[in-house]
Amino acid sequence: MKITNIIVFLFFIVMSVYSQNNDFDKLIISFIDECSGSIIKPEYELMLTPVDKTKRILNYNIERGDWISQNTITIDITNLKDTVQIPKILFSTGSELHSNRWTYLNCDEVCSGKEIDYYKNGNKRLEGNFENGKPIDITIYYPKGNIETRTFFEKGTLKYTRIDYYDETGELLEYELYTNKRKKTIIKTYDKYGEFIDEQTEHLQIVSTTEQNLTCNDFKTGTFYVKSDKDDIIQTVVNRKLNSQIEHHQNSKNSVFEIIEWVDECSYRLTFDSSKMDLTEHQKMANQYNGIVISKTKIEGKCMYYKATMEMGERKITQNGKICKE
Repeated sequence: MKITNIIVFLFFIVMSVYSQNNDFDKLIISFIDECSGSIIKPEYELMLTPVDKTKRILNYNIERGDWISQNTITIDITNLKDTVQIPKILFSTGSELHSNRWTYLNCDEVCSGKEIDYYKNGNKRLEGNFENGKPIDITIYYPKGNIETRTFFEKGTLKYTRIDYYDETGELLEYELYTNKRKKTIIKTYDKYGEFIDEQTEHLQIVSTTEQNLTCNDFKTGTFYVKSDKDDIIQTVVNRKLNSQIEHHQNSKNSVFEIIEWVDECSYRLTFDSSKMDLTEHQKMANQYNGIVISKTKIEGKCMYYKATMEMGERKITQNGKICKE
């Protein structure tokens, strides 16, 4: 999967009737582990993609010792056959249920020092500096070789200190500076010339579900995640400001930029930001129909359960989902 909104993903799965594609069961996928060079059979799932009706979202997980490594890519089903190269460097979580452990692995080894992974064409896929599996900085590349994003982290955490965004030609689009404090994170955005664009403050809360209940306001800014229902592994991380958000899928190569319009205290409308990325046909269609409305159904613990709705003339399509606060 390219980094694509799983919230929107769940919605687009419902749109499968729209794609009229029945090739799901005919697709033959071979997985080659770049660590061993052998063919393996990982657990995986396929989903429709908002990118193209000839493509599918492939999410797979592999065991590496007492870790579960995960990745998501987009595959072309035109020929009903595909060979997937499983990268060496992957984000991984503990294999135990509801694990809080996480790390980056290069094959079976915890990433340490400078680590580089490559696409099949020989270009860099990922380059990063790590300390005991925790990222110091990670650079993701487009398959053609140019930098897509460069992310810097607070030591020992997944908290950002800076993110640089590039277009496919390798030109800097904009960058964000993060100041992480005890109860809030200040995010300042600058254009490629260093001119100030915007400032947002994310108010952080340490929440005990037995002592404090979250409200809709707690889901307006901050870092959130969406997990797979199948194996409880984090699939997507969402960095949300009040009126925009960026979605990152672990170890995937693209980010999705979205605009948020709050309809009321607990509902908002998502549209895709064409000023920061090239829109796919499905994204253009979603914008044409005035986007997707996300409405709260309930809040339990640190998670909001929601209903995603898009109206296409007389047709109304809905899908339920869940997003949780980090």
